[in-house]
Amino acid sequence: MFRHNKKPIWFYLLVTLAAIGLISQLLTNTTTFFTTILTIIGSAVLIYGVIYFLFFRSKNTTELKKYKKAVKQSKNRKKQFTAINQVKGKKNNLSKKTRDHKHAPHLRVIDGKKGKRKDRATF
Repeated sequence: MFRHNKKPIWFYLLVTLAAIGLISQLLTNTTTFFTTILTIIGSAVLIYGVIYFLFFRSKNTTELKKYKKAVKQSKNRKKQFTAINQVKGKKNNLSKKTRDHKHAPHLRVIDGKKGKRKDRATF
């Protein structure tokens, strides 16, 4: 039922050797260790930045512009709606909401075959 991920022994051996190597580098050549770590981090950030600007940035800008435009339109509509409600008052607004729910034009009742119900005793 439960799946246990048992890692092979060579994985633990590899992790142990890597930890021993890092500790020995840190204790013997501290400055070169930190220089190497900073170089690796810097090159990774540089590669990520180049890939991001070449491939992902152009796609996101058009979608982001459309999203920002939609948000702006939504905010403008909300401002207009709240301004109209403040002018009308809360009483008119409540009566309109209840009336809309009773007579929704997009809903209709479908009459089924009520006269032809199956006799459950015959099963």
